[in-house]
Amino acid sequence: MGQNLNKYQVNVAKAAPAYIKFKDKIKNAEFSTTTAYDNYQIRVRNDDNTLIVQYVGADAKPVDEGLTILEGSRSHFLIVSFFPDYDINKHPQLSFKLDDLKLLKSLVSKQEQQVNLSDAERTAALQKQKAEEAAEQQQALAQAEKERNAQEAERKKALEAERKKETEKEKSDKAALAKAEQERVSAEKEKKKLEQERAAALKKEQALEAEKDRIAKQNIDEAKRIRLEQEKQAAIDKLQQERLVKEQKEQATKEKLAAIQEQKTALEAAKKKKEQDSKYSTIGLWNRYGKHGINLYEIPEQQKNWINADFFLSQDTLFNYQSSQEILSKADREIAATYGAFKSGVSIAVKDVQFKGPFTYYKIKIDNNTDEDFLTGAVVVQIYDKDKAHKQELKCSYFTYIGFYPIVKPHEQHYVVLATRTPVIDNEDNVVVYMHERREDKGSAFALMEGTVINKELGKIEKVITKSSPVEKEGKKKKKKKDKS
Repeated sequence: MGQNLNKYQVNVAKAAPAYIKFKDKIKNAEFSTTTAYDNYQIRVRNDDNTLIVQYVGADAKPVDEGLTILEGSRSHFLIVSFFPDYDINKHPQLSFKLDDLKLLKSLVSKQEQQVNLSDAERTAALQKQKAEEAAEQQQALAQAEKERNAQEAERKKALEAERKKETEKEKSDKAALAKAEQERVSAEKEKKKLEQERAAALKKEQALEAEKDRIAKQNIDEAKRIRLEQEKQAAIDKLQQERLVKEQKEQATKEKLAAIQEQKTALEAAKKKKEQDSKYSTIGLWNRYGKHGINLYEIPEQQKNWINADFFLSQDTLFNYQSSQEILSKADREIAATYGAFKSGVSIAVKDVQFKGPFTYYKIKIDNNTDEDFLTGAVVVQIYDKDKAHKQELKCSYFTYIGFYPIVKPHEQHYVVLATRTPVIDNEDNVVVYMHERREDKGSAFALMEGTVINKELGKIEKVITKSSPVEKEGKKKKKKKDKS
């Protein structure tokens, strides 16, 4: 009896079912009255021992109903209570985790302490428990906010340190390039000066050669002619020697200039490679987007209007992260949907829909077949009825990845998972997943799925339990025993 609940209350709403998770396989579930089946439907997921109670009636204020559940070796008697004003985005999940046996024993102990209480005292105790649970959630949200602010402060500090380091490196690289350019200009001037001096020397040398030829042709004293020719030849030899020295200097200057140019080219190539490599580094993203008011390290501004408490609670984040990673590891599935792409040509496609606990997971493929980055923006799910009138907004409980909405590089693909709470969806409804780009002028894309598609996926993992069709039929068990005898 230590782990059997008695009159444990679970809430069900029109907008969302109750999800009750047990430790062991659910053998049977049955309402105390036949009229309860007019207002509620029981389903079971035996892949994870979850029982779902969904409101299906027309009664605006159905009475509380008793529900007996056989789970493993335990028997529980629950009170199903209707929550008329439940807001699927605002109120806590209608999720009851009874799979922790220590917690289950603690709940049973609390109930046993309330056995001798009057109805008024029991109601007061229940209200106190709910208030304590609400206070715990508020405390958890406050702690999550505190941690998030601390992480943001640490990230800003790291970004500032990296930015400072990068600025110093840029200054150093700029100085090296400026020095190389200065040396190149100086070498160019020296080269030009040497070329001019060499040209002047050659011209003077040619003039002396001409003068020497003129002297040879003159009818003068032979001794004088020889002396004049020797003088001119000596001058020519001197000029030739000077020209040779200038040519050697010019060659050295050319080699120096080539080395300087090679160094400058290498510096420019390194700079260009660094710019290319660092485009997606913290500082690179800051220079390309952060400086222009796009903070990639915070959730998109519009998303802040489309998130619920699950988005911040660590236990939900961990559960949703693990569930998302499992979904991402599986092969794509074709989900029937109608699509609308972004203005740029970036498209999305739903490649799987899964259900775990109170959450629905949409696996989304982003295909960026453009020449620029795609900055994943806010996501939300909207439900429209058969007349295309807006029926329900489903805010985000989790998105891959909460800390950094992904950038999809040009001509690449990327997968993300969007998690929302699972609502009641009619077959005639349309479920639309909207995805925006961080930059408002880039627009949005959508994936529209009919309610029948979602419910068909649910039907693959859930079985409806009625009074005439329990989870395990006793008749089959008796027959087996009879055959053995």
